Amino acid sequence: MAKKSRKTASQYSEGKSKVGISLTPTGIGLLTQMAQNTGLSRSELIERIARGNIAIACQQARMTITLENPPEAKETSPNNGATKSPIKIQVIEGEQRLQPDVSEPGGSGVSQEDYQSLQQQAQQQAQEQA
Repeated sequence: MAKKSRKTASQYSEGKSKVGISLTPTGIGLLTQMAQNTGLSRSELIERIARGNIAIACQQARMTITLENPPEAKETSPNNGATKSPIKIQVIEGEQRLQPDVSEPGGSGVSQEDYQSLQQQAQQQAQEQA
């Protein structure tokens, strides 16, 4: 009996290829959990990570991969799905510090003293208006 062809709607113009990868149970569990938390399938999550649409930040990361997508890189060649404009990929070894959250004191480039001074001014203005 002939196998039914399953075609799924895709936001990408090129066709998909099946890729077999081996992961530990921990890796599979984490991938599944990330996919569930984002509302994506595991394959779509990996696709978006590979395209640079999703970044994973981790304090303990030993390697960072940066992608520089030129604006015209969205167009793909029909022969192999590779982008016509090369995407620059850079690998940085060693732990990278995560950028601080801008909501944290000093996280936006403002000194701790300036941050506290601005907080006090805001509190004073709120009290004057009340």
